[in-house]
Amino acid sequence: LEFRRVLFRSTGRPAAPDRYRVKATVEGLAVAPGPAPSPATDAVGRPGWRGVKLVLDADEGGGHAQVQLRDGALWLPGVFAEPQLPFNELKGQALWTVTRPRDAAAPPRIELRLQDLRFANEDVRGELQLRWQTGAGDGGQPGRGQRFPGRLELAGQLTQARATAVARYLPLGVAASARDYVASAVRDGVVPKASFRVRGDLWDFPFARVPAAQGEFHVTAQVERATLDYVPASLAGPGQVWPAFQDVSGELVFDRGSMSIRHARAKALGFALQEVNGRIDDLIDRPSLHIEGQGRGPVTEALRFVAQSPVAGWTRQALGQASGTGSADLRLRLDIPLDNADATKVQGSVVLPGNDVRLRPEVPVLRQAKARIEFSEQGFRIAGARAQALGGEVQVDAASEP
Repeated sequence: LEFRRVLFRSTGRPAAPDRYRVKATVEGLAVAPGPAPSPATDAVGRPGWRGVKLVLDADEGGGHAQVQLRDGALWLPGVFAEPQLPFNELKGQALWTVTRPRDAAAPPRIELRLQDLRFANEDVRGELQLRWQTGAGDGGQPGRGQRFPGRLELAGQLTQARATAVARYLPLGVAASARDYVASAVRDGVVPKASFRVRGDLWDFPFARVPAAQGEFHVTAQVERATLDYVPASLAGPGQVWPAFQDVSGELVFDRGSMSIRHARAKALGFALQEVNGRIDDLIDRPSLHIEGQGRGPVTEALRFVAQSPVAGWTRQALGQASGTGSADLRLRLDIPLDNADATKVQGSVVLPGNDVRLRPEVPVLRQAKARIEFSEQGFRIAGARAQALGGEVQVDAASEP
């Protein structure tokens, strides 16, 4: 800690001056974080930091400061699972006011503003504006409407981020199973732009249990070139591995207590998937993922998808040696309770619009095959399939036994 160009003036008792004025440049400022008052209350602890440089001008009514942090860190205990946030760079302007009420025994009202705050670390680069103020309460224990943790208004943008870091910045108010899922499922990708807003009493953050008018937590991120392992190994049981979605591009949205993937494009093996949409309606108490997509690709890739997914078991390996030509349509929908992945529900289909297909090497080719193969975790069904074989038309109806 180093002080430069310090000016201090005061009137009244030295231990409790009535008025004061301080101007200073402080480098290497570090403040140790404090733990949350009670883990059971979900309250946040006292923030901490290291490596901060301040150029400040303050008096008993408030002040302003130029804030700069280089190769330092912030600590936000009770906010993130990893409370330490390293920063390569952080700079902006801080302004604060201290308003003393007429009742001398009542605590002062404090308001803090951070303006044009720019930040960067290995995960993200962006900027934000922030306004925080103490609540209307007179002190005592933290709580809704109390002096602490206070009210926050925050808005910002990201101009660069790693998609794999999204889980790192999900707050502790999000269920651990949901945070773990995002960390396991998102394996690659970039976020070229994102925006975020927070507004409300921090006691209620992320505001999933209060009316929308009382709190806002909203993040919209454009994701590109991501790999989405929608049933990661941590959730998949034996024989339940699904081919990951590759080259995912779309919109990822967090809104209060929910998460959604909107209008994404992706690849599954050789399939180009369109309108990949997913959602977790309740990130707080009972997180369950609903994801679906559809696309068209070579029938050989459709058969490979079947062979490399749980569908192979549900179809009793009936298509394990199949081959074919032309294109096929694939539809897939999964409902995955993140706290109980064994209860996963699946619905899907492969549609052949008129392909040449050979089910096994020793079986004649089925030409101009038109079929819809439907599958779920319960088994599969083929209804009304038609093809040309051995000089005539054949029809196939089949289903697995329950």
